[in-house]
Amino acid sequence: MKNKAIYRRTFRFAWLRLLIGLAGIAAGALITMAGYFLTRGMSANTNMMTTGICLVVGIIVFGLMVHYLGYMLKAGQIAMVARAVTEGNLPDDVVAAGKAAVKSRFVTANVYFGLNSAIRAITTQITNGVNALTNMLGGEKNSVAETIGGLVSFFIQIVLEYINYCCLGWVFCHPGESAVKSTCDGAVLYFQNWKALLKNAGKVMAITLVFCIIVGCGLCFLNIAVLENVLPADGSLDAAMLTSDDGTVFTLMDLISMGAILVALLVTGLLHATFVKPYLLVMFMRGYMDAAKDKPVSVDLYGKLCGMSKRFKKLFNQGQQEQAQPSQAM
Repeated sequence: MKNKAIYRRTFRFAWLRLLIGLAGIAAGALITMAGYFLTRGMSANTNMMTTGICLVVGIIVFGLMVHYLGYMLKAGQIAMVARAVTEGNLPDDVVAAGKAAVKSRFVTANVYFGLNSAIRAITTQITNGVNALTNMLGGEKNSVAETIGGLVSFFIQIVLEYINYCCLGWVFCHPGESAVKSTCDGAVLYFQNWKALLKNAGKVMAITLVFCIIVGCGLCFLNIAVLENVLPADGSLDAAMLTSDDGTVFTLMDLISMGAILVALLVTGLLHATFVKPYLLVMFMRGYMDAAKDKPVSVDLYGKLCGMSKRFKKLFNQGQQEQAQPSQAM
C-alpha cells in the first residue's frame, strides 16, 4: 500500500482523537461553568473557590479522557499503520482491528503506558547530549549557539515522538515475543539504522516547520484583523490595564491581541495533530520498517545503549527475565 492510501484508511483514528479532545474540552468547560453559576448567588469568596475547584476537576477530566481514550486510539493507529507498511493490507474496520491489536498485545492499558513512557525516557536520555554540547559551546546566556541549540533540541523532540511510535509499531509487528523485549529491539533498530532514517527525520522537521509558519502566522494575522474590525475603535481598549515589574504597560487591547495569538497557536497545533501528524507517522513508519527489514538486531548496540541509558538497561534486563521464564518452566 502507498503512503497516501494508508493515510486515508487510518485517518478515522485522527478524527476520533479530535472528537475526544473536543469532548474533553467541553466537559472541562461545562464543569467549570457549573461551579460558577451554581454559587453565583453566594459570597464572592465561595463563588471563586468553588469555580477554582471545578476548574481543577475539569482539567483532570480532560486529562483522563485525552490520556486514556486518546492514547489508546493512538496505539491502535500505530498498530494499523505498522501492519499496512509491513503486510501491505488493512482490514475493512481499521478501528475495531486496532482496538483488538492493542488488547491482544497489552494485557492492560497500564502496560502500554509503561512501555510508551519507557521508550520516551530512553530516546530522550540518549539524545540529550545535544543540549550539553550546545551549553558548552554557548558561553554566555542568550548567545547564538544557545539559540541554535534550543532550536535543535526542539526539533529533536519532534522527531523523537515519531521514533517512539515506530518502536511501538515494532512491538505490534512481533506478537510472538515479549512486549518488553520487542520494545528494546525496536529502540536498538532505530539507533542501528539512524543514518538511513536521517532523511525521514529531515522531512518531518521541514514539513512541521513550514506548516507551523504558514498556518500559524496566517491564523495570527487573521485573528488580529478580525478583532480590529469587530472591537470598538474609540480608543477605550487602550486604557492601561497592567504594569509589569520592569515598567511595561499592557492595555486591554494588548491582552486581547495576545489571546488571539494564543488561540491561533492552539488551533495550529490542533490542525497539525489531526491532519499532518498521521501522514508523517506513515512516512516515518515506512522508512523505519524498510531500514530494519531483514537486518538482525546488533548485539553490540544492546551493551552500548545499556551504558548510555539506565532506563534501557532496566527494560533490557526485564525482557531477558521474561524470555527466560518459559525455558525455566520447561
